[in-house]
Amino acid sequence: INHAGTYIVESEGIQIKFNTNNFGNYGIYGAALKLSNIEENLFSENNLYGVNLDNNSANNKIYGNNFNNNKIGAPNAKSQAFDAGQGNTWYNELTYKGNYWTDWVSGKYAIDGLGNTYDIYPEGPQGTNTISTISLPLLESMSSLFVLVLIFRKVRRE
Repeated sequence: INHAGTYIVESEGIQIKFNTNNFGNYGIYGAALKLSNIEENLFSENNLYGVNLDNNSANNKIYGNNFNNNKIGAPNAKSQAFDAGQGNTWYNELTYKGNYWTDWVSGKYAIDGLGNTYDIYPEGPQGTNTISTISLPLLESMSSLFVLVLIFRKVRRE
């Protein structure tokens, strides 16, 4: 039986990229995985979770991955990933990029586990979470325009 496509133990600062992990219990199981990136991987039809991070895993970034119909053997699972660690981020805050989840409907995507963790920039069959990705740049542009209008009015009055 294939328990984990990739099993990583006590590792720090590694890049896990361009892998396909299908039909196991877990796509990736991280035990004490720290300061690492999990990006641009495919996790499909695993019995439990596409990615499972244990309570000793910390400060990892997980984004740009495709989570496709995982948790098929876990009827109580609410998401396709599990995070019991601390400080793990399920999105890239610089590019506003999260992960693709086949079961995402709208809003933030909640990750199962102990950390009250979310992918705040998820994508799914309904498209991209455009409210989160557009709102910040739009607000910055509007505030810049407002400042220019104020400067123009002040110059014109003088």
